[in-house]
Amino acid sequence: MEKTSFQSLRRFNLIMGALHFIQGVMMLILASTVIQKISEFKPTITQIFLQYNTQTQSLETTFKELFDLPFGVLVAIFLLLSALAHAIIALPNKTNAIYNADLEKGINRFRWYEYTLSSSVMIVLISTLFGIYDIGSLILIFLINASMNLFGLLMEQVNAGKEKKRKEKH
Repeated sequence: MEKTSFQSLRRFNLIMGALHFIQGVMMLILASTVIQKISEFKPTITQIFLQYNTQTQSLETTFKELFDLPFGVLVAIFLLLSALAHAIIALPNKTNAIYNADLEKGINRFRWYEYTLSSSVMIVLISTLFGIYDIGSLILIFLINASMNLFGLLMEQVNAGKEKKRKEKH
């Protein structure tokens, strides 16, 4: 990539990071004060487990309420994670140089790291909207989604430069 392309990409990342930051702060404000319906929406996360009943001498499925999930705050965290990722790759530092070198190779590891966290937070939030409140299930959903994104990074690293080599053969 040309230096001007890296400069315009850097500017784009700075702008998008600033927009995500503003959205995240606005969501935090909305989730905690302004819009009551958002601040009141806090699904209760539970733990489902088997417990031995001495009277019936059998295992019974039971659950325990653990905590209320601050839905609006987690939406803000999703946005702030994205803002942080844009800042890490756009601000002049060592990571910006790594980001640019990776782009030259046809990979973008920072995107996959950011997706690993932000999309996993979002998929957990979406899961609660569909009625999944069990902490074990939500943790597994988070981890499986994070793994999927890390496998995407692995795929990108394994295939880095292969398109260039294919073009050279023809």
